[in-house]
Amino acid sequence: MKRFATPALALCAVLAATGFTHPAAAQDSGGAAGRAFQAGTQAYARGDFRVAAASFDEAYRIAPRGAAAYNAGLSWEAAGEAARASDDYARALRAGDLGTVERADTTGRLRNLESKLGRVSVFAPDDARVSLDGRDVTDAGRGLHVTPGSHALRIEYGDGQDESRSVRVAAGEVVEIRRTGHGEAAAPPPAPESSGSTSSDTHAPAAAVAASDHIPVFVAFGGGVVASVLAIYFYERGLSARNDFVDQTNDHDPSLHDQAETFRTLTWVSWSAAAVCAGVGAALYFTETPASPSASPGAALEVGPRGVSLRVGF
Repeated sequence: MKRFATPALALCAVLAATGFTHPAAAQDSGGAAGRAFQAGTQAYARGDFRVAAASFDEAYRIAPRGAAAYNAGLSWEAAGEAARASDDYARALRAGDLGTVERADTTGRLRNLESKLGRVSVFAPDDARVSLDGRDVTDAGRGLHVTPGSHALRIEYGDGQDESRSVRVAAGEVVEIRRTGHGEAAAPPPAPESSGSTSSDTHAPAAAVAASDHIPVFVAFGGGVVASVLAIYFYERGLSARNDFVDQTNDHDPSLHDQAETFRTLTWVSWSAAAVCAGVGAALYFTETPASPSASPGAALEVGPRGVSLRVGF
């Protein structure tokens, strides 16, 4: 087993000056991965970080060792490519052969970068070629890290058909695209369960969901209508009692007087309740806003003619 050459002493000084960790050593059974690793080490030493990252990625492709992916991540991060650095850090951790120091450093770097990034995972047929912003998506279930915003997704199927779509991702969000074939969406995955709640495979129609969102408004306005009807009823009863008190008893029957006063009070109370209900209903109506998937944790399912997208938070 041949061990890749470690960076020279001059490279250590460059790394210390720039604040980046010393690249790790790796192993492979052939010479191609070793040559790619050495080329990456030399490019890193001279500050050509993009060339270094590409070389380390090539070494990982030939011999998937955690050290190669870790060094590629360091190089991409030094080049200002946070998304590609995160992809390589994730690969390095999955490799399972990093040393204790490198694993701890990789975990910390990945956690810090992921707080500012999103991720897109695409599940497509095995014979399909998937690319995101021109980059091939090879880790289907794990996807690619991306900067927040819109990204161009392209799927080329084995039958020669292809499709393109725009995918919008927010920071800390994971978007899953599932396809079984050209124009066919895969069955939607179950939404992740959250504490204190259970997930369900049944989804209410959009119209029903929209109607349920306005129930408080309907209740408030309905209460205003009922209070208005009562106010009219009490007013008529009070007016009748007052007329009886004046016309029939010549202002001498205390019971009719009290009855007229009671109905007058109930009339004003009912009109006040109607006004409060109308005000509350109007306030609810004008302040209602649709929920945003990126504004709250959990999962959101998007089903369209081009596929199924599941959005979840990190």
